Amino acid sequence: MTTLLRGELDFQGFAVSDWNDIEKLQFYYHVAATPEEAVLMAINAGVDMSMVPDDYTFPDILYQLVQSGAITEDRINLSVERILTTKVLLGLIADPYPDVNNPNIDTVGSEADREASLNAARESITLLKNDAILPMPQNLNNILVTGPCGDSLTNQNGGWSIHWQGAQSDSEFTYGTTIYQGISGLVSESTTVQFVQGVDFDQVINIQAVVNAAQSADVIVMCIGEGPEAETPGDINDLTISDPQLELMSAVAAVKVPVVVVLIEARPRILTDIINEFHAILMAYLPSSEGGQAIAEILFGITNPSGKLPLTYPQYTGDIGVSYYKKYSDTTTPLYEFGYGLSYTNFQYTDLVLSSTTISVGDQLGVTVTVQNSGNIYGKESVLLYLSDLYASITPEMKMLKRFTKAAFYPGETKTFQFTLLPEDFSFIGANLKPTIEPGQFVISAGSLNATVTLTGTTKEFEINDLLQDDLLFI
Repeated sequence: MTTLLRGELDFQGFAVSDWNDIEKLQFYYHVAATPEEAVLMAINAGVDMSMVPDDYTFPDILYQLVQSGAITEDRINLSVERILTTKVLLGLIADPYPDVNNPNIDTVGSEADREASLNAARESITLLKNDAILPMPQNLNNILVTGPCGDSLTNQNGGWSIHWQGAQSDSEFTYGTTIYQGISGLVSESTTVQFVQGVDFDQVINIQAVVNAAQSADVIVMCIGEGPEAETPGDINDLTISDPQLELMSAVAAVKVPVVVVLIEARPRILTDIINEFHAILMAYLPSSEGGQAIAEILFGITNPSGKLPLTYPQYTGDIGVSYYKKYSDTTTPLYEFGYGLSYTNFQYTDLVLSSTTISVGDQLGVTVTVQNSGNIYGKESVLLYLSDLYASITPEMKMLKRFTKAAFYPGETKTFQFTLLPEDFSFIGANLKPTIEPGQFVISAGSLNATVTLTGTTKEFEINDLLQDDLLFI
């Protein structure tokens, strides 16, 4: 907090502890023998504020330590100055209270907010698998929705919504659309949509009822994942999806009716080999109260999915994919890699062109790539530009996303994208703990295309501050 954050990074704001973490120095981490020693350690380390607002133990002990001379008033004044400076810059001194008559307050949860949430879900939901089952026609005879996430706003929102560990029930949300409701609202009048939950995350409710309903279904939308969680209460030691849900998946797979799996989860949960039995998979993450509408639109093709995975989806617990990580194993096989995502149309990449195949250390590099919607459906594509350092003095990352953009394409439309890679894009943290650029070969890739550029010259080191573009007062 002092040497690195303030000295090297020149941070000018104040440092606040996490909840209860000053007290934890004694009772949890056991590096302080007494509460007084814990406060002294935190202050000496550079902490300016305790997060806990409803317990006066910290200020009481701090006052005693100042009175005894263990902490100087100058040290307290330094933290006070940092805190007050931040409040001044935020306008909290000149105008400390919100205006209850501010008309903007009434817009929270407005139609515009809901539309923004809906659009975020439309853009992010990722199609991971599609064996020619999606999009579904809206005039099917019978659709069965099952699973603990099929009719739950609580699960769609996850933790830190309404309460720390998520909402306690759907009644706490004043608006929203569940997946079951979203599907029901888009089908034709002749289509029957049933919801039979079957299981909860931690218990079987009635799987046989799901199997019975599945007999007459044209398609099953199985909505699984995990319930709301945040921080320590949500910690798990195994990523495997819960046993009741695995039991439901096995029972539904045995019916031999087309199944679309919708994943509602804050992290990738292992689906085991049973996932191969299903015809389509949608990764919906935590799609918010409006997620049910967005998912239904994607299922019926009203919205063409365009999300890309912001993570590597592992196939097994402990199996971390090599994308974005240093190479350490030849056995790692992710279920889906970072940046993966399907569409109802096809995008073809051509003409990946570099401004030069040889540049000097410290130079910029121009990159262009052409993308065409070669299918017959309107869609959006995220164009991801990666860089790989083939050899370095410290084992390099396998693949690093350096630029991205998203664009809409009509059928047959072609667009060319231009990117500029800056010197720091070729850097890594070297043995001296400084950003370092070394001469050597780099591979630039987009889609299935790649091109090689060679950096010439000598190794260059520079300070972290040289890379910082933003004000480090607020981070």
